[in-house]
Amino acid sequence: MVGFSAHAQVSPFNLLVNGDFEGGGSGNGFQVQAPYNFIGTPPPLTGNSAPGDYAIIPNPQPMNLANFIPGTDHSGTGKMMVVDGTTVGGGQRFWKAGSTGGGVGPLTIGLTYTFSYWKKSVSITAVDAGTSANISVAWNNAASVTLVSGSEQVSFPGTTSVWEKITYSFVPTNAWVNIELYNNNTNPVGNDFAIDDVEVLPPPTPLGIRYSFVQPACPGGNDGSVTAYGTGGTLPYAYNLNGGTFTGNNMFTGLPGGASYEIRTRDNENNIAISNPAIVLTEPVNPLTVRNDTTICQGNSINLQATATGSGSFSWTANPPDPSLLNPNIANPVVSQATPTTYTVNYSYTFARDLIYNGNFELGDLGFATEYSFIANNATGAQRAYSVTNNPNTFEPGFSNLCVDHSTGTGKMMVVDGSTNPNTVVWKQKVPVQPNTNYTFRYWLQTVAMPSSVASIETLINGQPITGSSLTSTLSAGALCNWAQFTANWNAGTSTEAEITLINRNTAASGNDFALDDISFTSSQTCIVSKSVFVDVV
Repeated sequence: MVGFSAHAQVSPFNLLVNGDFEGGGSGNGFQVQAPYNFIGTPPPLTGNSAPGDYAIIPNPQPMNLANFIPGTDHSGTGKMMVVDGTTVGGGQRFWKAGSTGGGVGPLTIGLTYTFSYWKKSVSITAVDAGTSANISVAWNNAASVTLVSGSEQVSFPGTTSVWEKITYSFVPTNAWVNIELYNNNTNPVGNDFAIDDVEVLPPPTPLGIRYSFVQPACPGGNDGSVTAYGTGGTLPYAYNLNGGTFTGNNMFTGLPGGASYEIRTRDNENNIAISNPAIVLTEPVNPLTVRNDTTICQGNSINLQATATGSGSFSWTANPPDPSLLNPNIANPVVSQATPTTYTVNYSYTFARDLIYNGNFELGDLGFATEYSFIANNATGAQRAYSVTNNPNTFEPGFSNLCVDHSTGTGKMMVVDGSTNPNTVVWKQKVPVQPNTNYTFRYWLQTVAMPSSVASIETLINGQPITGSSLTSTLSAGALCNWAQFTANWNAGTSTEAEITLINRNTAASGNDFALDDISFTSSQTCIVSKSVFVDVV
């Protein structure tokens, strides 16, 4: 449950579109009707708003220079909805859920959802309850509506203002629920306010745990790692390895092979989820073999005989030194030592080490974090949903059954119905990296339904575009069933970890359906292994 927008603090599981107001005004996830009057986003603002005016802005003060308090949106860097309170009575709605005011949905009848938003006064003339906004909610198709926390009365701090959250719970009686905000106060003095980060959240799911791991690179090495990803429950999460102390760190490094590991995650309610089965890191196979210890007669020679899988280089040494070891950098030197000697060969080999776990998805829905919901059969066409399958059509009826995986044409891929909320994480893994080391990240992307609009996937590492530019870090999907590859190089610099995140920047509800496959993050890795053979001389 990570990957929030740089400008917002709404949950990725928010069922409302544009709850953080970064997407603009009325018609973008919500509706505002007369008598409220949209005066825009800056520029232009006259600095002299009238009752009933509203704007989507990062700072209230430019809207009314004489009376509005300077400040930021709830996140500190984005936009908010600022309202100059109307003097028209009758519960005039200044915000309705849905781009046309038609509500939020589809919801599951009978389950308990939460609705919340943040509010604050923006007027220096709001000095008491009579001059401060009092915001209520009008509901339709909802039962058991309960004010969980907060107050409908907007605080009246005078020359300063503080964001306050108000939360309701409700139970849908219909798949679509109308939620509408109105201000009970019609005083022309004060009565000016801002709202931000409006959310409808589904019922919480039980705490769970997902994980990825990196096997040690070299025989005898201890550079294996395990990364845990909490799901469900209540944030924040804490993690431990093999019963150790819980911390906020979700990656455990410096692990040897030939051992099993158990990770746990704990949520804010002290619920605990445990990896099951245990995670096994295997000892890499030593590719080097040498002849068995042997005995020769004085004055005879022997071929030392080393072999190795793959390509690499050999280097022999002798103890005690052997002047007959004339060709130490070949696999099979011939020696004729006069005394018993131990010969040791070092074998150096280099390969492309891939740090991504289950990048081809052949293990199924394992090894990655996501802010999408797994649905094996998305018959209703729900947004922000995915499955891991070999046929997109088995996930969603409108998807093509001609789109096959990239790896083999018969394997699995991650198939996705794109989110309408911005900045929702499609896929994420965290891996350990070596400082000042070059890495190459790759993945493949295809469109899986007739593309009225195609996915546009941006790659971030540690929260920044992998190339340093959003433009060159983004790949747009192509024609139906045509795989396109993204490739970018990245240098770790001073970093010791890389959190790799894929986000679909397209939020269109129509089209925007895609598949991912063969994700990799590689670097050049060199291993040196050795073995010895003892030659006795009689």
